[in-house]
Amino acid sequence: MADMKINPDELKEKLEPVGEAVAKAGKAVAKKAEPAVKAVGEKAKESQKLVGDKAREAGKAAGDKVKEASKAAGDKAKEAGREAVSAVTPMVYIQYGDKEIVCDELVERARADYKANNKGTVRSVKLYVKPEENTAYYVINGKEGKIDI
Repeated sequence: MADMKINPDELKEKLEPVGEAVAKAGKAVAKKAEPAVKAVGEKAKESQKLVGDKAREAGKAAGDKVKEASKAAGDKAKEAGREAVSAVTPMVYIQYGDKEIVCDELVERARADYKANNKGTVRSVKLYVKPEENTAYYVINGKEGKIDI
């Protein structure tokens, strides 16, 4: 067999029908596979759409939960504000000898005295009552003053 020489033209003639047969078989396989490939493509499109729809629904549900939580927090904050405004304010009286003094009135009189002598808003008030001297001393915004009881 080693002595046998193969002519290229003969080889070409013998292999040409084999090549044509392989090409024909490839086309037949491709033609038969085409519906399966299309079906897989359609399933992939459906899956994509389904995943997109699920993601959209999940996003909407999460947005709704955030909205509900925000509303609930806002309602709680409003209620806390209402409770703070309606908190009970104690009335404090000082009795000394035959006198009775309402502390709120002294604070208002101290503020009025401060505003008569100074400009600006009142940010802090400290009131010291000395009934034996018949005087109340105040420190408003760091400035001292006194009023008669």
